[in-house]
Amino acid sequence: MTIVASNSLTLSNVSDGTGIANVTNFYLASNQSTGIEKPAEIVNLIRNGAYPTNTNYWSGAMIVSQHNFYYNGQKKLFLLQTTGTSEIVASSNRFDVKRNTNYSLSFYALAGGNVKDSDVFFLGRKSNETNDFTSTNLIIGRRRFSGSKAEYVTITFNSGDNDNGYIRFDNNGSSDGINAVLFFGEVMLVEGGEPKPWVAAIEDSGWTRVPQQITYTNRFLWNYRIDLYTDGVTKSIEPTVIGVYGEKGDMGKSVWTYPYDRGGNRLGNWWSDLKPTPTTNNPPKVGDTIIDLVGNIYQITNVVVSTTQGGGGGLFDYGPMLTSVKGADGAPGKIVSDTEPTTRFKGLTWKYSGTTDLTASDGTVILSGTEYYWSGTNWILNEINAHNINGDNLSVTNGTFTDGKIKSTWDSGTASGSTEIENSHINMSATDSTSKATNSLGLDVQQGLGMRWTDPASNQSRSVSLDYGNLAFDRNGVAAGLNFDGANLSSSMPIQAPNTIVKSTQFSVSGIGIRLDRMMSFVAVTFFGQASSTISNSPTINNMIPAGFRPINPYSIDYMVPGHIADNGYIYFNPDGSIRIMATINSGYYIRGTRLYITNDVYPS
Repeated sequence: MTIVASNSLTLSNVSDGTGIANVTNFYLASNQSTGIEKPAEIVNLIRNGAYPTNTNYWSGAMIVSQHNFYYNGQKKLFLLQTTGTSEIVASSNRFDVKRNTNYSLSFYALAGGNVKDSDVFFLGRKSNETNDFTSTNLIIGRRRFSGSKAEYVTITFNSGDNDNGYIRFDNNGSSDGINAVLFFGEVMLVEGGEPKPWVAAIEDSGWTRVPQQITYTNRFLWNYRIDLYTDGVTKSIEPTVIGVYGEKGDMGKSVWTYPYDRGGNRLGNWWSDLKPTPTTNNPPKVGDTIIDLVGNIYQITNVVVSTTQGGGGGLFDYGPMLTSVKGADGAPGKIVSDTEPTTRFKGLTWKYSGTTDLTASDGTVILSGTEYYWSGTNWILNEINAHNINGDNLSVTNGTFTDGKIKSTWDSGTASGSTEIENSHINMSATDSTSKATNSLGLDVQQGLGMRWTDPASNQSRSVSLDYGNLAFDRNGVAAGLNFDGANLSSSMPIQAPNTIVKSTQFSVSGIGIRLDRMMSFVAVTFFGQASSTISNSPTINNMIPAGFRPINPYSIDYMVPGHIADNGYIYFNPDGSIRIMATINSGYYIRGTRLYITNDVYPS
């Protein structure tokens, strides 16, 4: 058996001997427990389809009107009228359909002789589509309806691959520029191949396909069911109550406060003395609890509802005291004032709220906005001592850390570390979350400054330290340093002059060797080797000059071809690391020459 639910219930392959094809449920919330009239036995999918008083559940250019050819003008129709040549339309409410299922439409129509013609469409879409329609079915096309009588029209069409849609009536315009009218009414759409005379849509009488909310006013939920059999026969059940809104239960017991201390067994007390104030909907009840002014507890023994006796709606009596919620008197707590308390006891806390300092009776200078406690003989500043305070956005105007340590930890996602301040030194460290390389810095007012970098992946390290006369370096365990004794600066290793440091690199293009030697800001270019193939068409070769050797501007570096002076040429060396060979170099040629250019690259390592 298959069950499909979507505001209606469809059963198929039910072995009941009659072949039920579709079951449709309707619901109505009402204040009637009996006497609900049975609605139509046929499901009309068109809302407000006949004898309209308004255009509810329709959209478009239609209005409500009447015509003498239809019930002698005593009943209403829909009217589409225009003097223009373009179509005007009226669209019904959207309704659900079953895919690839026949539906029958019937209606009455009446049109003026100058109506060019009329169309009737079924415009559908699938349930998951949001366009107004994605499927167009012209079920009546270019029809000229009667102008001498209300014509009864029927048509059967197939829903196709659609889940919902609507019917649209088109007046295709006036043929002569004079008002062209199209009347229609008693619009009926049913499932199946047999058109039916008009009956009101069941929803038009207040029924819905979704269960309605029952309330205290509409307490009864009615159900009405229509069974459509596969042979086209329709049967229905009588409307039945399937749910009832429950009666309101009795109120529970209440607790009231009473603003007097009159003892037990009191008669004829006023409602208006109780808090919260009683009402006729929430009156005091026998068994309710009363707590009086001093905390004594009583129970109500009798209630009188009266508008002439007592106050607030009636009277009540209560019995003897049951117990009391009042404890023994406690000692005063903290006093907040701008004057010194006159009654003092040991342990009393006083917060001085004055705006200027004052001198207390014991001679203590009391600071504004500060708490003190009474020791028995003197006011003592109320200090707070704590360990492991956790907080956010701690603000301190001033203060002193004594023999303490401040530590901050952080994590940015790409690195994490900490900063510590303790005694005379500051320590900071950071570790890269990917490479695990660590940087650390220590500063001490007595020992000086130290920095260290270590990379466990490459097993390399760098460090530098500085005290009050020495600067020390360490690179992978090899150390060097500078020392100043007040008169001379000495080094533990020879210091190399910058103009003696030469860095070199080389590359080749088709067998031609190019060597670069850098000293300070100058780069010497030396050509060597023999072309292994012909180079022509001025090619540009990218990423040949490494960083550290690139010129500050494009340089034209010329070369010689021994034995072939007419083939001498030049090559552009560019700041982006590319070179461009400007002349043809034949295979087998030897290239020679040395030239200089200037660079401002960082010195290569």
